[in-house]
Amino acid sequence: MFGLLSHPSSGEGTAESAARLALVIHCIRQAAGEPVDPWTCDADSMTSGITLASCFKDETQRVYRLLTESKDSRDLRQVAEWIQQHGGTVRARDLVSGRRDIESTEQADDLLQRLVENHFGSWRTVGSTERGGRPTREFSLFAVTAD
Repeated sequence: MFGLLSHPSSGEGTAESAARLALVIHCIRQAAGEPVDPWTCDADSMTSGITLASCFKDETQRVYRLLTESKDSRDLRQVAEWIQQHGGTVRARDLVSGRRDIESTEQADDLLQRLVENHFGSWRTVGSTERGGRPTREFSLFAVTAD
């Protein structure tokens, strides 16, 4: 799909890949008995080829990012994924009670602060409840939007 020596983020080969995929899809459609002109690749096949090439490029870039991310980045990403799986908002004590690799609220606070500094989310102050108690803060992940 992508050249062995070209990095997938460069975009090299995407148009060629889309054209090849469109041709393969068109041949499959013809073999499946769809009434298509065997000598002309139509708009449906081209659209499907472009969509597939784009998906393959996005997935290849995602895999490259995972393979090249640092240990620190991977650790932050994994904690952010855990937070997302648990509603997107946590307090330091939630991390301590929910993750074996975090042993103290100080360690959890430091980790959450690193997430803030790396733009994964932000702190939010939570006031005391009707029963009293001290005001505290919680970490909220930023909403992730699809590109």
